[in-house]
Amino acid sequence: MSDINPEEANQLREEISEYRAAIQQFRDLPDPLGKFARTSRLVEKVIKTHFPPVEPEVSSLGGLLHSRKDFLGKKKFRKAAFAIDIRNLELHYDPDREATEADANKATRILFEIIELHCKELEKGLPRTTEAIDPAETRQFPTTTRATLPLPELVAYATRIERKSPPMLDADEADPHVTASTLAEYTFCPRAGVLTHEGSFSDPEEELPSLALLPWYEQAAIEEAYTHALYVLFAFPVGLVAAVVILSLMLLGNPVYPLLLIGLVLGWTIFAWRAFRRWREIGNRRLAAQLANECNPVPGKNTFQPVDWWGLLLAGYEVRRPQAALHDERWKLSGKPRRILDKGTMSIPVHRIRKPEGPVLPQHIVRVMAHCHLIEATEGANSPFGIVLFGNTYQGMTVPNTNEHRERFYTALERVRAMIIESDAGERQPPEPVTGNVCSSCHFGHPRSIAHEDKTMRYEEPLDPVLFHNGKKAFHCDCGDRFNWKPKHDRNRKMRRLE
Repeated sequence: MSDINPEEANQLREEISEYRAAIQQFRDLPDPLGKFARTSRLVEKVIKTHFPPVEPEVSSLGGLLHSRKDFLGKKKFRKAAFAIDIRNLELHYDPDREATEADANKATRILFEIIELHCKELEKGLPRTTEAIDPAETRQFPTTTRATLPLPELVAYATRIERKSPPMLDADEADPHVTASTLAEYTFCPRAGVLTHEGSFSDPEEELPSLALLPWYEQAAIEEAYTHALYVLFAFPVGLVAAVVILSLMLLGNPVYPLLLIGLVLGWTIFAWRAFRRWREIGNRRLAAQLANECNPVPGKNTFQPVDWWGLLLAGYEVRRPQAALHDERWKLSGKPRRILDKGTMSIPVHRIRKPEGPVLPQHIVRVMAHCHLIEATEGANSPFGIVLFGNTYQGMTVPNTNEHRERFYTALERVRAMIIESDAGERQPPEPVTGNVCSSCHFGHPRSIAHEDKTMRYEEPLDPVLFHNGKKAFHCDCGDRFNWKPKHDRNRKMRRLE
């Protein structure tokens, strides 16, 4: 490094500063295992970038630290061996042993020391700087107080939250592309995460239990649909009277006339009932919009806040529907919120869950945090919170974009990447859920009748079904086919596996 030019020296100084800043950032993380995982990736990056091993295929933490054994010395390397052991426990499931938070904290401190040693080694090769500091760079300028700002700028300033994403989450070339759906499913169950990724599953356009084609989010569309449903509802009695008159003129006195009349009335009743249900449902949505009160959640509040969809629109939020998924190429991450609410400098992702009573669960938090990150990374807007709407209601809850919630998202992203790579390589598959509660109503474990055209797909290749039966028919499911077992789904419990 003695021949390093000034430009390279400045770049190296910046990288060393970034490494040390990352260490300080990691010290404040609440999750010991997440802190350890990110510190491990930082060690890997430092060694790969500045001290690459002789064998280029070496990429694991253990292999990289072994390549630096002589530099670390016996004492430091013995400590490093402990960190390697904890890293292997964290990545490779072992039913007999699990890494504790105390182990993770100890291993993290060891890795901090190793990073600092390498930073000092890098600094040895830097030339000493003797350049005078330009006085203009240290000149202090009077700061503008908030009171002198125009009102629109003041509002934008108040809602702007500066956040720096952790640099170690930048995807490597070998890292898979993942979606917000995969992260959420992995948080719910690692096996569900694998199935979502391998099957390229994504959420439907609208998560509605019924009447999915009715307008939901836009009041103008609801008014138009309500008017149309009302016309249809009034047209049914007129149509019935006209049909009875025509039928009577043509077949009155014919023996089949009573049967045709009964069939006509029954058919009319079925379709009229459907039209009435449609009118009533769209009317309820219209009424909810008309009776709503303004709802304006506090952007900087670090707690969940109840919200009402129409109240948000009354508060000045403008709704838009993303036409395509948002992509962050640096992180190889994508996702598509149901809607995005814009107000000032803020853009708020909206997600809907199926349960009408909630609650907001960890998988929902991870998905919303992924959407917040994608909006901030791709649109440059500020997402201080996301919104989760409940079932077929207009009620929901905010999910604040806090350090704790972002750490859930970061940890899930790291673990999903490692899990997919290991699963594809055949090294390790996600273990069975500890309890059957996770499987009880999971759609991946829901049994379906065996059919040639309905096979479980893995990367667009069909899998051989794992069959179980109820004494009459044979069934299979996605999770059973993929992991060769019988999931503990409520509808599978009384079935037996066919060997």
